[in-house]
Amino acid sequence: MTTSLCLSNVVHIQEDPSNEELRLIVARIMNKSSKHTSRKMTRIHLRFEHKNEYFVWFHHLTNAIQQAKDQSWTKKNEVVI
Repeated sequence: MTTSLCLSNVVHIQEDPSNEELRLIVARIMNKSSKHTSRKMTRIHLRFEHKNEYFVWFHHLTNAIQQAKDQSWTKKNEVVI
């Protein structure tokens, strides 16, 4: 199963004190009307077997998310996990 998400929609990365899991909080637009926009917050869990992988991915995702927010990304710039 493949799921895609726009990194610019990541609102927050929650760190795990045990360094085993990262949680991405993603805002998705569900219903857009002229008066208001409905958003759904989704939590995506990324689990790691080794702590060194946790730190590498935390650093990589933090930078990628910031770049996605700073500029308009295309599929050429996507991060595949």
